[in-house]
Amino acid sequence: MIRPVQALQTCHSQPSRRSGKIEPADRPKATPVALKDRDALAETLREAMEPSARGTPTIRILHGPAGIGKSTIIERALASARAREPRLIVLRGRCSEHESVPFATIDAIVDQLARRLVSADDALHALLDPAEIERLEEAFPVFSSVRQSLAPRGTVGALISDPRERLRRVAEDLASVLTKLARAAPVVLVIDDAHWAEEDGTRLLAEVMRHLSKAPISLLVSQRDSALSGLPGAREEASR
Repeated sequence: MIRPVQALQTCHSQPSRRSGKIEPADRPKATPVALKDRDALAETLREAMEPSARGTPTIRILHGPAGIGKSTIIERALASARAREPRLIVLRGRCSEHESVPFATIDAIVDQLARRLVSADDALHALLDPAEIERLEEAFPVFSSVRQSLAPRGTVGALISDPRERLRRVAEDLASVLTKLARAAPVVLVIDDAHWAEEDGTRLLAEVMRHLSKAPISLLVSQRDSALSGLPGAREEASR
């Protein structure tokens, strides 16, 4: 028997400039929505993403015990959103307890992003900055295929040696590329099993979301109720 999903956090969230973590912007007023029906909850989740369609990036966290059907609810929400917007772009990844690659939290999303950029039309390629792509290639080798797909345009700046500055620039570059991609269609980033999220990828994701401003981009996260780590701000979403 499927138990009811315990909570869907529908408040707007923004990364804190002080801590660099993703935290609800209005925590005192954030009210979880408890619903028994999966379809109804999926529709509530879809509606919670609507501000992003108006250019306000949103973060939504769905949490509940293992096996409750969180991924299925997200799939139904995405299907409903795609029925309304067939051009919707979904980039989805899943965290794993045994994953050991750098930035594992967003590695699958970055791989899908790179493949989409390689196959993009000339209009999007014209928007991409070769310097951004080369810096991304240093962090994510999969971007070498993106660089090779672009027509040569000028020279690329020197690579950054300082690790903190490099992380900041990679986050800026990812946010920039995602924003350009979202000019053609709304983008949804999905991370399943965020209770297994690792620190470096989590920090990078927080930075990416902080650097997004006006773009139709949503971040959907699923995790267990008991997760006190994972994505920054996740513990703020727990409901009893």
